Amino acid sequence: MNVALQHLPTREQIVRMLAADREHAFRRGVWTVIEAANLYIKEAVVHYGAGLFEGIRYFQSARGIFLLDEHLERALVGVETLNFEVPDGYEDVGWRGFIFGDFREATLLTVALNPGMNSYVRPWFGRGLRRTPPPPHTLGSGLHVRAWHPDTSHRMWTDYAVVTEHWPEYISGDNLVAIIYRQFERPTNRVLPTWMKGVAGYVTGQMASDAAAKAGANEAMMGRTEPDGVWYNLDGPGQAIAIVENGVFVTPDPRVAEILPSTQSAWFTNVVAPRLGLEVRYGDLTTERIAGASELLYIGSATGIKAFGELWDGDPKLGGRRHVIGDGRPGPIFQELYAQYQLAARGGQYQKDITAVPDRSYAVERAASLTLRSLGQNTDLLCYLPTSLR
Repeated sequence: MNVALQHLPTREQIVRMLAADREHAFRRGVWTVIEAANLYIKEAVVHYGAGLFEGIRYFQSARGIFLLDEHLERALVGVETLNFEVPDGYEDVGWRGFIFGDFREATLLTVALNPGMNSYVRPWFGRGLRRTPPPPHTLGSGLHVRAWHPDTSHRMWTDYAVVTEHWPEYISGDNLVAIIYRQFERPTNRVLPTWMKGVAGYVTGQMASDAAAKAGANEAMMGRTEPDGVWYNLDGPGQAIAIVENGVFVTPDPRVAEILPSTQSAWFTNVVAPRLGLEVRYGDLTTERIAGASELLYIGSATGIKAFGELWDGDPKLGGRRHVIGDGRPGPIFQELYAQYQLAARGGQYQKDITAVPDRSYAVERAASLTLRSLGQNTDLLCYLPTSLR
């Protein structure tokens, strides 16, 4: 039996920690410095990939998060698909009430606590192994003795967090090159749910992306050989793809192609394209069709929107076939779409797609109050604070 003596921190101590010029994270109801937001090595998400995340763009110029609710809606579908338990204390409101209530606020506060340039916001959910320690024994004011007993029933619980990271251009340059690696196929829904950003679902994409980088390319292209024996290109390791064909924006239908529905691509097709009078069609993208297109686009939260001028069918060092897209340079449709994306980054006419982030002073006070409330309800959460505050 391990015994721990623990002090509940004061509000002044929590405020001082959150106001410091440090990187902060949200973890299971408390805010802390990133170094203390540790993940238990035995949690199921570590060993089995039982987790999911979202990647959301924060625009400093607009002082807001882009398409926040669309990302949270996709996360909601994911946790329900994985049959994750509703976090303790939220059984009455369920997953929707939690995600679009306290968790949504936690996302906004976490971004506000980490001011700076454009950043990437990662809400995260994972499955952990439940351990049920007995109630603490109070010895004087705020002093607790905790006896830890593992729960041998191996019941599961849901872990959750929000972190941010500085994210400059994920892919940069004007002469971008992609490589098709047919050995890294996208799974179908029969193998792995493709409508959510599951942790395990990114393994093949990472392998393909790494192989492309080693070959000197900017990114890989993912696809699948269908029962008709034809290879169809579906998306990038972390992006949607589209082509411009005779002035028409063509992209795979996520529902038919069984790929992740991209919030960014949906914004371009449903919001921007009508504004520009750009026709949108869903269709299959064979390698030959892409090779004959005038433009090839990669779209995603981390990527934004990028034009690729060259596509290799296979590794160039192993006899891959080279295709130049259009004249090899960013085309006019890309330029129009990119200009609209830049407008969104500044807010303006796309302000309705931006969720405002509170100012930092408010965030510090609010996060401190919520942290103290969570600690008062569950002293186990003290493990996420720096050792100086425990």
